Amino acid sequence: MCFWMAWKMIWENKKRSLFSLAGVFMGISSIIMIFSLAEGGKELIKSDLSSLAENRIMIGGENLSVRDGKIIEDIPFVKYAFFPDAKRDIGELILTGYSKKSLLAMGYPSNLKNREILLEENTSKKLYGGADPSGKDIELGDRKEKYIIRGVYKEKNPLESANDNETGITSLISLERMTGLNRFSKVVVSFYEEEDGEKLAPLIIDRLKKAHGGRGNYIIMENSGKYKKVEKIKNTLNIFLAAIGLVALIMGGLGISNLMAAMVRERTPHIGILRAMGAGKNFIMTTFLIEAASISVTGGIIGIMAGITGSKVIGKLIEVPPIFMGRHIVMTLVVSGLLGVAFGILPAKKAADMDTVEALRAS
Repeated sequence: MCFWMAWKMIWENKKRSLFSLAGVFMGISSIIMIFSLAEGGKELIKSDLSSLAENRIMIGGENLSVRDGKIIEDIPFVKYAFFPDAKRDIGELILTGYSKKSLLAMGYPSNLKNREILLEENTSKKLYGGADPSGKDIELGDRKEKYIIRGVYKEKNPLESANDNETGITSLISLERMTGLNRFSKVVVSFYEEEDGEKLAPLIIDRLKKAHGGRGNYIIMENSGKYKKVEKIKNTLNIFLAAIGLVALIMGGLGISNLMAAMVRERTPHIGILRAMGAGKNFIMTTFLIEAASISVTGGIIGIMAGITGSKVIGKLIEVPPIFMGRHIVMTLVVSGLLGVAFGILPAKKAADMDTVEALRAS
């Protein structure tokens, strides 16, 4: 009976119910868009920050070799290692050599064969226009030796991407065979996020000394202090975006609550009629709560769908891919229902406790 009465009240007051539903819809869709776009923006910012400073150290030494890089990468707490000076200008482009682990960590094909290279995206456009150069031959070096273009990569380091030079990537072995480069003066060691690079640095140096029979002078040229600063920035960013989402949620909730409270207050004459017809307080309370919850949940569902669609459209316009979290969607739906009930219960109770004659006079 309560459900039938709630539905009848909604249907008989379609305009007012639609107005309330529109308010819920707008509040929830706004919350979904703010959450998803903020999450997408946060990931983009964190990605750029991570490319500027990873959890890594730089060790300097004499006669470091590809073999030393392999020794370092075999240590369990090391993510990958690379040589910053494993780079040569071979005329057509500046070629950098990386190990398999380095290529894999950066998201590039790690199984580059001999005489296979990757071209940087902007370099590919300069040399081949909009065509895909994958599988094509390219002549490099003074002897114009043929190499195969394995594919195209996008530079992830903002500092490197600002460079105007033509660049490419190959394996360390291919770089050595092409240029004879096999000795380096420094190596960058990247650790997993949970590791403390500064504490582990002496262990890396000790391992290098053992590999060279106790000879060689190795020093820490750069520690992971920059990484720790970036981590603080990330944490601050998380707090800031969480605060924005919380404010949006509160604002949406206040809008919903005002609409629900106004709806119940305006129904005071109807409550007087129901009381005069013998309806009890519990019946009136339950009827209005079902009505409020129905409008809130319906508006919430429509708002979620509209928010997802709106996020995708806006995301394309501002080039920020939205990220939809299941917990955000469930939370907003639950909140929309709870707010309708929570902020509808007090006005409904007040109206239900009102004297029948007074309630009828309100008409």
